[in-house]
Amino acid sequence: MAINQFPVPKGEFETTCMSFVRSDSAPYKQCGPGERNQMNQATSYLDLSVAYGSTEEDTSRIVDQTTVKATRDEKLFGVDGISRWMTTELGFHADRFIADSMRNKLFETRPGNGFDLAAVDIQRGRDHGIPSYNAFRKFCGLKPAGLINSGPFGLPDHDPEAAKLLSTIYKHPDDIDLMAGGISEINMKDALVGPTFGCLMGLQLMYSRVGDRFFYENEFLPTGFTPG
Repeated sequence: MAINQFPVPKGEFETTCMSFVRSDSAPYKQCGPGERNQMNQATSYLDLSVAYGSTEEDTSRIVDQTTVKATRDEKLFGVDGISRWMTTELGFHADRFIADSMRNKLFETRPGNGFDLAAVDIQRGRDHGIPSYNAFRKFCGLKPAGLINSGPFGLPDHDPEAAKLLSTIYKHPDDIDLMAGGISEINMKDALVGPTFGCLMGLQLMYSRVGDRFFYENEFLPTGFTPG
């Protein structure tokens, strides 16, 4: 049964739905007891398993066993390749708009089989039960919206055009997805995101630092690093 599916324009995408199993765990190797492993795909785990794999066999394919370093294509990822990319590709403005290559051609290998990153991110949030944009506004101590407009009781950190566009999709401010509401906010001064994403990113970085037993300012004995 399809739940929370987005309508897909006919003729534009081959794939009309996407399986969301981002939190599924994989059985341990040889089915014995051990640490919990994730599926070998994009996951909610904060690691590079999508690149390096979830097993020793997968990792051995891209890691040089002599130097214990990941192998790479120097032509593409070496100094020359990175320098060429930095000097020829122009950066985009940090705003609510998403590049067409990400919005319509994500992971595309042939015309029509790509994905829409914005739709995937919104659906991913619903799949994990992430609260609404308004709920996170309250969580961050910011004023929640009572109406979907840019007026006194509306969306205080959105310009009139963004608020009008959101009103064509959502019926009530509490319905606005975090991804849609956060990315469409007006950026804070000298920042690349608005107040809501700024709050959440700041908290996430702080929690990652405080909870990291190897962070140099944390004295988590006996598992952390000792003073040098």
